[in-house]
Formats: sequence, C-alpha cells, structure tokens
Amino acid sequence: MAFSMQGRVVELTALGRVRFLSIDGVSEFVFDIRDDFELVYTEPRDFPEEALTNVCALGFFFSPRPEYASDKDFILLSELIENP
Repeated sequence: MAFSMQGRVVELTALGRVRFLSIDGVSEFVFDIRDDFELVYTEPRDFPEEALTNVCALGFFFSPRPEYASDKDFILLSELIENP
C-alpha cells in the first residue's frame, strides 16, 4: 500500500503516537512509533542558496523480520521548503 497527502504533524504524544492531518482538515493518518522502528532524519547540508526549494525528511523504517525479508516498509514525512 502507498499513499501521499499534504498536511502537517498536529500531535506527537509522550507515548509516541504521531497524528498527521491533511491540509483540508478532512483526512488524517495516525501511527505509533514502535521500539523496532529505525529513525532517520535528513536535511540538505550543502544546498545552493539560489535553489528555489529544499526538502527535509523524517523516515520511520520497520525493522526487518525473517517472514517479510523482501518487504521494505517505511513511513516518510517530508517537508518542502520554498525559498523566497
């Protein structure tokens, strides 16, 4: 399964629940950060100043399990920043 939506993180609880709400305020995506997630944060380091946009991302990668060795499940939240 794959999907994409525009929105923002509106809640992050102490227990690790993340709530993502769409821009129109109708759809939401909620997931719990699990102990077996691998967390990766990326941001551009040497991004040209004249660039019109840049992207930061936070990825939640599921730890591999023997029964799902060929699957690469992940949740990726990315932010597109437009430079003035």
